[in-house]
Amino acid sequence: IRFSWPIAETIPELKPTDRLSYSVEVSDRRPPAGSHINLSATRKLAILTQEQYLAWFKNQLDTQREKIGKARDLEKRATEEVQKLKNEEKSDDNEEGSGQTPSEGSDKEKEE
Repeated sequence: IRFSWPIAETIPELKPTDRLSYSVEVSDRRPPAGSHINLSATRKLAILTQEQYLAWFKNQLDTQREKIGKARDLEKRATEEVQKLKNEEKSDDNEEGSGQTPSEGSDKEKEE
């Protein structure tokens, strides 16, 4: 169920800096009537000027951009770490495939 509340029409005396608190009460039609009632948590709504709203919106946008940037940086570092591990694994596989331990291979290279 959706309900659209035209606040400005129902409370025309509202002005910027006013604050509303509201909750929603719902019930069903099962008998006995009025026995299945639920009440939502109280919500608060601030009435803002256009400038206040735009400042709030910009702040929210900046916060989201910062979070996205941090997540991107963490993902980039994680990708680099995974690549390092893959490279180490390939290096280990190559050494095992030669039948030599890393120290044996380096000793032979020194002799040559």
